[in-house]
Amino acid sequence: MPHGDGQARDPNASIKRALGELGVHVRGAFDDAGVARYGAFRVLQLVATGGVAEVFAAARDGESDDGDALRYAVKVLKPGVEGEEVLKRFAREREILAELAHRSIVQIIDSGVTADGRPWIAMPLIDGPPITVAADERRLTLDARIALVSDALAAVAAAHDAGVLHRDLKPANILVEGADGRLVPRIIDFGVARAMDGRRVRLTPESIAHRLGTPDYMAPEQWEYGIGACEKPSDVFALGIVLGELACGVLPRDGAPVKSRGQRPAPPLAPSKALLGLAATDAARARDLAARRGFTDAESCARAIAARIDPIFTKATAADAQARYADAGAMRAALAL
Repeated sequence: MPHGDGQARDPNASIKRALGELGVHVRGAFDDAGVARYGAFRVLQLVATGGVAEVFAAARDGESDDGDALRYAVKVLKPGVEGEEVLKRFAREREILAELAHRSIVQIIDSGVTADGRPWIAMPLIDGPPITVAADERRLTLDARIALVSDALAAVAAAHDAGVLHRDLKPANILVEGADGRLVPRIIDFGVARAMDGRRVRLTPESIAHRLGTPDYMAPEQWEYGIGACEKPSDVFALGIVLGELACGVLPRDGAPVKSRGQRPAPPLAPSKALLGLAATDAARARDLAARRGFTDAESCARAIAARIDPIFTKATAADAQARYADAGAMRAALAL
């Protein structure tokens, strides 16, 4: 319908104006051939989809778009997803990634907004599996798995030192790729992260984001009181669960994985006990998991885990946040002892 000045009203004007105030500028979404584009990036294929966003592999203008050139990932808000908090969260992720500088934290390359008002960010495409899958595929020893977690902890420690909480650490957000002849973990998806230093507003108020995150890796305070209750020890808890799973091969919880958002996660279970529990019900799988870690049987593997991993796991996943390591750096230091 014509507006007062005789021109059609832009249905996305308020969204574009709000995003403009956050420092994000509108760019076109398609070229003349109908190929989806985001700034200088041409979409080649969908690689992941989540609740509010999609991630595409992309080629950059001036570079080949053959298989060897799939070096970029473009994360874009899904069509039809609306809400001021979602837009702010996306914009804050862009801001946080632009400020964090660590080789194991995925770096932002470019960002913008499509012609229909959907924000996007471009990053390097991480060509690697989740940390648990990578370790099992390569049959890493316990020491090699500890080294991999230590590198991931260093990246999260850098975020903590910069005043940023991740709040959704899990294997799917810690990808592993080869670089310079070694395995390097890459921390991705800061979509529900927040700053702690007061320079930025929290990304998600408790009324909207009560249980944003992944329940199987959530600290008790995050599940009980919402994502706004998270502090550094909440990230430590999630990393403790990741460490335990990496060590024993199963989710180290004293119960089944969460199936619904309203289901309370089971209490943490020492990874050595989790492996022995599996051995009692599925001996063949337990033996295979032990073999992938360089052991001949589940019992010897569990003994090694009990000596090396269980004490770190127990402190990292304490029910009381004050009883955990204060931050990822402290957990990394303990793991090195």
